[in-house]
Amino acid sequence: MSNESLPLFLPNPNREVLTIGIVYSTLAACAIPIYVPVLYIAASGDHCRLSSVFMRSSVHAVGVDGDGFSTASKSTQRDRAAHDGIVAAVAKANLGFLESSSSHLMLTYEKLTSFQGNPIVMFTDKDITSNPQYRLMNQINIADFGQVIFHMLSGIYIIFPQIQVQYQVLVRISGCTTNSLWLAMFPIMSVLSITRILVIREIISPKYTHTGLKILMVFGWLYTIGVWLWGCITQNFILAGVGWTYDLTKLGAETLAALEWYLCFPSLGITYIAYVVIVLHVHATRRRAMNSTTNRQEVKIFLQSTFLCVYMVTLITMWHNAEIWFEMTNVTIAILNSAWICFSYLNPLLLLALNKTIRVKVLRVVGGKVGQVSIHNLSVASKQTRQKTNTLSQT
Repeated sequence: MSNESLPLFLPNPNREVLTIGIVYSTLAACAIPIYVPVLYIAASGDHCRLSSVFMRSSVHAVGVDGDGFSTASKSTQRDRAAHDGIVAAVAKANLGFLESSSSHLMLTYEKLTSFQGNPIVMFTDKDITSNPQYRLMNQINIADFGQVIFHMLSGIYIIFPQIQVQYQVLVRISGCTTNSLWLAMFPIMSVLSITRILVIREIISPKYTHTGLKILMVFGWLYTIGVWLWGCITQNFILAGVGWTYDLTKLGAETLAALEWYLCFPSLGITYIAYVVIVLHVHATRRRAMNSTTNRQEVKIFLQSTFLCVYMVTLITMWHNAEIWFEMTNVTIAILNSAWICFSYLNPLLLLALNKTIRVKVLRVVGGKVGQVSIHNLSVASKQTRQKTNTLSQT
């Protein structure tokens, strides 16, 4: 009996390979429930309104001069009163800015209150979708979630190898798509990190993207789409055993594999440096407050950016040097590929671990009995801070 005549869903007779396929699909499938509540919370408007309250209160209470320091610091009493009340909020807003829906920080409270419980509006409302940082974050979410789906399919292809035989073109296109979605994240991350610096420094408006960044973004997407189209045409990405790899017999495959180094590492370097600059800027502008909460937020920002960048650098380095450094057994390949799949967990898990507001709301969505953060209380606290500042300024 020929291979093509075998049943399509005949399980792989190799138990080791079958187990690896099950692991791939299970790892990827388990990421989906993590994404759903996080994306729902971001889309429902709660976190957006919370961040907006932080930002509006900080902008109202403390002016920022050209050097990025509060003008309130020109008066010691006003500086201390303003900083003590809002520095934690500002730092936390910046943490949320880095952790999740950063593009929403500058949207008004009044506009977002009408969106609660209506996630689809985040994709249809012109006021929100016009925000360039929101669009960048949405692109990263799509790239991450797309990888999860195709990693799950990869496991299915391994579990049922006849799919690879009868639908080889489809399988290779899946591989090209997964790889292209991974590559797409790097230019987006770089542009987003640079944009965040410019917004925090008030060099540009949060609803404006610098022309240079637009050019960089266009270049990144053209490269990504070009790699994907070329891969689909030449079928240069193959599922070899239990791992994806470039088929170096195809035209241009070796060149594309080498180009990944020149895209990934500079992008990661720019992103990490940008986050370090943001942390230093927040620390420098708020250091007079001597607030331990601020220090904790700065540490969280730094730890998140460091962990993500180190993980990605390690993954890329190991992936491209695996044949030189290791004996390429099925287990070795499975570990490398599983590390790639596990990357999809990082963003939502770090968000849950480092952002208490999102963590509380996600637990509420999944049925956990935890206390809720009151937007009203935050607004009252911000109002009290502004009143204290105004009183001191009058005296």
